[in-house]
Amino acid sequence: MRDSTRRRICIARVATVFPGAFPILLNPFFRVFLLVIGA
Repeated sequence: MRDSTRRRICIARVATVFPGAFPILLNPFFRVFLLVIGA
């Protein structure tokens, strides 16, 4: 299992969705997701 590849895909996905992610920021799950990436 390649964690680096998985993380790279997650970052790319977030970077792609970020412009329209403002409404999603209100979602608690999304906040937890950001915390996981930050950690």
